[in-house]
Amino acid sequence: MMIHGFKRLESKRNHVYLIQSGTESFIVKVHKTSEKSYLESENVKLLRDKGVRVPRILGVSKNILIEEFIEGKTIGDLISRADTTWTESLGKWFSEIHSIKKQSKTLLKGDCNLKNFIFTEKEIFGVDFEYIHYGNPYDDLGKLCFFIMDSNSQMSMNDKKHLIKRFLSAYEDHSKTVVNPKIVAEYMEIEKKGALIRRERHTPKWL
Repeated sequence: MMIHGFKRLESKRNHVYLIQSGTESFIVKVHKTSEKSYLESENVKLLRDKGVRVPRILGVSKNILIEEFIEGKTIGDLISRADTTWTESLGKWFSEIHSIKKQSKTLLKGDCNLKNFIFTEKEIFGVDFEYIHYGNPYDDLGKLCFFIMDSNSQMSMNDKKHLIKRFLSAYEDHSKTVVNPKIVAEYMEIEKKGALIRRERHTPKWL
């Protein structure tokens, strides 16, 4: 295989690269251990089998995972644009992953950072599935809404709240459930506290 392009992508946990070979592009993710690489590949296969839109796994070797490249923009890139059609697709995506149950618990995305969702102008694809687990769907909803409010876009707080309302409304429509905004706010506050702890942990200590 002849490699024509090579670009390192942003990731705090792993080394992730966009590789171009001829007319094809794919993602290479280097995990810290082979166990994590295998776990993520199995998580992605589970989601694809259930009809959730995620990249195809092209190969796994030790701690290296190779995935299909999805052409599009992350929600983190799109959030400051006037076009908010992605909120409908994102609500639908979460309704699909939350339709997967084990006993009384719901399958959760876990890591709901906005850069982990790619919009192709038609639909959302989720990426990065090391931390999916079963739990309360409000955990995911609160995290996603927190990341919208915490984004670095130039949008006003009222505009961000409008995005959240559109997202939750789409989620309700597709999941056929009623979302309690007070509970979402409680989980947003939990995620806010967690984010503060993570940031303090990564802040250099000069004294």
